[in-house]
Amino acid sequence: MNRGSGLNVSGDDLEPIQPQPASLGPWAAVAGYFTTRLSGTAPLATLFWRDMLLIGTILTGLSFVAVLVLSAHRASGLAIGIAYFSALPYNGFITFAVCRAAERKGPWLRFVVQLCAVVWFTISIFV
Repeated sequence: MNRGSGLNVSGDDLEPIQPQPASLGPWAAVAGYFTTRLSGTAPLATLFWRDMLLIGTILTGLSFVAVLVLSAHRASGLAIGIAYFSALPYNGFITFAVCRAAERKGPWLRFVVQLCAVVWFTISIFV
């Protein structure tokens, strides 16, 4: 193999060197987490029960507690607003991922899962 010319030399055929993806280090797991959810390849049960109902609800609860603490300490409205909406990006992302993964299921299950996801997201906004 000759790296200087950009060609793999193996016998009589020449093949271009395939570029290696840059190492993401500790961010590789995070990138993989979001990639599998965006592509719709994550299992629906994992997305619905663990990612949405467990992790999303915990994040919503933590942001609610942060809002209460900030309000008790008479923090600025901006700080309270940021704390209130801090779980919104993840909750919106995971709701989209659940709805996307449900598209591979039958019509009845798809409807029920997507309805539950949208209702859960709506409730998480108002808590």
